[in-house]
Amino acid sequence: SPLAQVSRVEGVEFVLALPADAPGEHAARGLENPERMAAWTRQSLERFRSLGDHLGAGALDRIEGFGPQRHVALTTQGATEFCVGWKNTLAPDEIREQMQKVLALWAS
Repeated sequence: SPLAQVSRVEGVEFVLALPADAPGEHAARGLENPERMAAWTRQSLERFRSLGDHLGAGALDRIEGFGPQRHVALTTQGATEFCVGWKNTLAPDEIREQMQKVLALWAS
C-alpha cells in the first residue's frame, strides 16, 4: 500500500494522510493518537491558508516545523492532506527532498 511504502522512506517517524473531502477519515502509521493529530493537521493547514489569503501571499505550499524531539512537515497533494513526522537528525533540505519522495510514492 502507499502508506506502507511512505512509512519506509528514510527518516520518517510517522505518516498521516487525510482525504480533504472526508473530514472524519484518515490513514496513519506510527501514531498512537491519529485522531488528535488529524484535527491539529487540518486546523493548522486551514489557519495558514487563511493567513496566506489575508496577506495575499498566494497558495500554501507546505508548513515545516523543527524541534528537539522531531521535525514535522504538512502539505497537500491533490485531494489529500499530509502530516509527516521526521527524525530530528534530518536537516531542512533533507526533509524537503525526502518529502518529495513521500509525495511521489503516494501518487504512484
